Amino acid sequence: MYKTVTSVSNPVIKELKGLQKRKNRKSSGSFLIEGYRLVLDAVQNGIIPELLLVRQDKAEAFAEIISRCGGSDVLLVSEAVIQALSMTESPEGIMARVRIPQECTEGDENTVIVLDGVQDPGNLGTILRTANSAGIHDIYFLGDNVDMYNPKVVRSAMGAVFLVRPHYCASAEQLYAHLRARGYSVCATVLSGKDFYSTTLPGRIALVFGNEGNGISRESLDSADYRLTLPMAPGAESLNVAVCAGIMIFDIIYRR
Repeated sequence: MYKTVTSVSNPVIKELKGLQKRKNRKSSGSFLIEGYRLVLDAVQNGIIPELLLVRQDKAEAFAEIISRCGGSDVLLVSEAVIQALSMTESPEGIMARVRIPQECTEGDENTVIVLDGVQDPGNLGTILRTANSAGIHDIYFLGDNVDMYNPKVVRSAMGAVFLVRPHYCASAEQLYAHLRARGYSVCATVLSGKDFYSTTLPGRIALVFGNEGNGISRESLDSADYRLTLPMAPGAESLNVAVCAGIMIFDIIYRR
């Protein structure tokens, strides 16, 4: 028999609701995922939830995924609890608490991504999803980026949070020295630089994408081997950072 919780004032539910905030995710080392697809993605990638929450009237519908979660604790909860924890308008009735992975060992791919101050959750989620789709898994976070485990990032990344390898870097100097030592050339995306399409790029590159409003930091610009720009029609000011990332990532894959 599974335990049932119907009150939003239950201490466990209050703790879970706290995971909507970055500081609580960091201190607890866990985050919430929501919806059948994300829970299934986690399980398929070997991530067994610490806690699975299923709306009482959905227990039978989600019986298979419950069984696939193995040793997870399961709470049957009321619709009010799901609504209190959900950040979507029409929640499916299944959520899970999972551990934030420890920092991963770097791979050996020819292209890596550096994110230098990306703040919009939708942009970050889209970049993660795009990178993973292109077979790029090492993502370096430099400076003040939105949290990778922000619920909106997790939702827009569509399972990519379980597949990319995040690396966190406080120092631009140390990061770029490290990447160069591993054979990568640093390619910064800027508003005014070399035409991306007419530039012959080296075999191993680190693509740097910056803040939506301010672009790439001075430290990243000073460290760049290449400053690349996507050509745009006259009068156009800039591209959305996630769109820019998608274009460049898949063009590079196509070239190779």
